[in-house]
This record gives sequence, structure tokens and C-alpha cells, in this order.
Amino acid sequence: MWRCAVLSLACTGCFNPDDILAAHGRVASVDPVEGQVVRLLRYVNNQPDTFPGEEWCSLATPLKETRADAEGKFGYEVFRVETRSALCFRIDASFPSGSVAWSDFTFYGPETQLAPLLDWRAAPWLDAGVLHFDPPVPWPDDLPPLVMGNRTYVGIQLTHREQLVTTDGGIAWQADDRLQVPDASVFPYEYAREPLVMDALRLEDFEGTLSLSAWLYDPDQEVALVSSGTSPTRMRAGERLALRGTRVPLSRGLPCPELGTPCPLTDRELTTVDAGLINEVALNLLTPSMVSAIVIRGASIGDGLIRIVLATEDGGVAAELEHTVPYSGFGPSPGGESFRLPDGGYAQLRLAYVVLPVDAGTPSSRVILQFPAGLARIQEVSLFE
Repeated sequence: MWRCAVLSLACTGCFNPDDILAAHGRVASVDPVEGQVVRLLRYVNNQPDTFPGEEWCSLATPLKETRADAEGKFGYEVFRVETRSALCFRIDASFPSGSVAWSDFTFYGPETQLAPLLDWRAAPWLDAGVLHFDPPVPWPDDLPPLVMGNRTYVGIQLTHREQLVTTDGGIAWQADDRLQVPDASVFPYEYAREPLVMDALRLEDFEGTLSLSAWLYDPDQEVALVSSGTSPTRMRAGERLALRGTRVPLSRGLPCPELGTPCPLTDRELTTVDAGLINEVALNLLTPSMVSAIVIRGASIGDGLIRIVLATEDGGVAAELEHTVPYSGFGPSPGGESFRLPDGGYAQLRLAYVVLPVDAGTPSSRVILQFPAGLARIQEVSLFE
């Protein structure tokens, strides 16, 4: 089969282009679902020398459209020739509640059973800076994977993501509630769940809307893939929280000559800056201050490693700390963009939106951010007293 896939352009006899492939699924909502529109989208790679990676399905364009029956069931039929050069298919449904659900898959075999599309009503609310909401399915037990022989068994995996988008479209904050534990460096990976927080530091003085997304992997929903497994469902809740912060960081407007003048990291613009894999950024305070927290937004960091040095006015070191950004459970497996280090090794970029508490015990005049494996991109850095 793989030989046919590789040589499909030269070996037209490997399959019948008129073969019909079918995909079936269902939508689920507290409201009646009969007539719910479900779209089938397709991404065709017209440039074989390119490799879009995880962005395949985000580039998909509509292919067909159907409607669910009274039980929420729907189905598609496509000719096999329609799957040629298609790297990814996507189904999606936009519900009257404002929620959206989608699932990505590839046709393998004559029948494909798709993961359910859920109309997620999150009903989010904030209490003392902690985000509360209703999950799309009952909260699962976050148990580590079970290895038996040469097989690995996992239960339901559910990850939620909060995202604060400003009025002009910038992402001021992003966080996931299920993260890989620090010492889980080999498969099967273990994850831990953390609360989603939206406090004064994360909100800063930005104004925008807080939204929720979810990634659901349910092994009880069997899907016909090349290997046994399931197709995850992604969702975005329709409810939003309008938020406006008032806390201004003491770093606003400070220079950072390593990345340009005026400094793009302290201007509140949330513009993504290409840092060119530099290893250090320093902010000099106008007057010595008791720095209590450092907020980094939208940073792509080699191996997720950050080192912080707080220096005093006389050049001494007031405090040092190190933080490793964990992998997120918001996806099928941990990983990121790989790049080659000057010493010949490799590192992976991890996206960081982090709050780092610090306690130097004395006023600091200079804050140095170090990235041993390189800083590729970054949006904003904020220092708070």
C-alpha cells in the first residue's frame, strides 16, 4: 500500500480512481441536531517539495457539505482519486451556540469512522483569578499510560487551552491545563493537570476576550487508521469573557538593544519579533526596584530552557533562577520545530507564555534573560514589582 502511495503518480494501476471511500460520524448537542451542517475540507499539497508539518489541515479548503440526521449521524463518500495528493482531510461543524468542533483524518480503507463533533458549552467564569468551566466530557482520571508487553494503553486524554486575544488580534496570554511532567522524557509520557489562571499579572493592562479550546482523545471512539488508535476532536467554546486589565509593568518602554530600538518587547504591541536564536536579552531598569515577577509572552525557546539573572546596581547578582517550559498535552504528542545548534546538536522550540516569580531580597537594576539553546521568536517581556 505504501509503495502505491509513493509511486501513485507513476503507477496509475495501483488503485481504481473510481473506488468510493466512505466516512461516517455524528454530532452531539443538547439542542436538536437534525440539519446541522458538517463540512468536509481537504488539503492538497500542490508543492511536493514543501512540508507544512502540523499546519496541513489548517490550510484545508472546503470540498463537500452535508447535514446530520435526527440522531446526529452524517456521512460522506469520495472517489479515491479525490484523495490523491491530499495530505489531510478535516470535518467541522459550527453550532448555533457559537461553538465549533473539528477533527482531522486521512482516508484509509473503504470505511472510516470519525470521532464525534461535540457542541461544547463551557460556561466559563473567573474566581480569584482562576478560570472555571464545564468540560466537553466528564473530567477523566488523569492516569499515566499503561505499558503491557509491546503495547501502550491510555485512557481519555483531555486538554483545555485558555487564550486572551486583544481587541486588535494579538495573543496576550495562552495556557494549557495538561502539561508533561518535567522528568517524563521518554515514551510513554506522563502529564499533570494544572488550573488555568487569568490574574492581574497575566492580564496586565491588555483588553480583550478570553476564550477556551479543547483537545479530546477518546480511545473508545475507534477510527480506521493505519495503526489502531483514535482521531482526536478539537473544540472551541462559543462563550467569551470580556476582560480589561489595569496593571502597568515597570518595564514598559525600557530599551533592549539586542532586538531593536525602540524595544519591541516592552511596547505592549505584542508584535512577534524574529530574535535570530540569540542567547540573551537584558532590561536595564530606570531606578533600582524590587522585581517580584517576570512575564514572558509568545516566546519560542530552544528546549524550553530559560535562565534569569537579577543584578544589583553595583553589578552583583541578587538572584538567579532557571525554568524549563514543559511540553503541552494539547496535541497528539510532544514536539516542536527542531533546529541545529552551533555545536552540532539539536534543540526543539517550545512556545512559552510564562509567569516567573522572583525574590531577590534587594532592589535590582538589571534583569538578564538567558536562553542557552537559543531564542527564536518573542512578543513581550514584562517586569512587575
